[in-house]
Amino acid sequence: MHDSRRYHRAPDTERLRHYGKNQSSTSISSPYGGLPMQMAGRISRQQISPLLMGLGLGAGPRAQRLQRDIASGKDQGPLASAIRQIQQYAPSVIGGAQNVGQQVSQQGQQAVQGLQQAISAAQQQMPQWTQAAQQGLTAAEQGLGGAQGAYNYMQGLMPGSTKPASSA
Repeated sequence: MHDSRRYHRAPDTERLRHYGKNQSSTSISSPYGGLPMQMAGRISRQQISPLLMGLGLGAGPRAQRLQRDIASGKDQGPLASAIRQIQQYAPSVIGGAQNVGQQVSQQGQQAVQGLQQAISAAQQQMPQWTQAAQQGLTAAEQGLGGAQGAYNYMQGLMPGSTKPASSA
């Protein structure tokens, strides 16, 4: 016996979409996972937006007031203390990341220069390679000509051959 209740259920208001996975798919997955949109909006307004503004990614008077309150110690909640800890930790991380970026940039420049030198050296040797290839082709043509002559001569020596044997 089959259960037909599934045919009479109200459809989901949120369709599933797989972001970045299958663009041709008709199913849509919410970027907030299984949370309803209202709950996701509340979390964004209460936690994510203040966190980003506190870290200096917001603009306007509200963001400035929040940063001022966090710096002065007026805001005492767990989010404010987390923002203060991140702000204390961030300068060393940013400085280290900048140092790594400079090192990678210098190594990249050295690699590009080495590659340019290798290409330049290869281009200078190109006429020599072309000449060597041409000499090899000429030698191969001469060898094939000699082989063709030897084949014709041997074919003329075969019994029942109609070709006269002539020396090449």
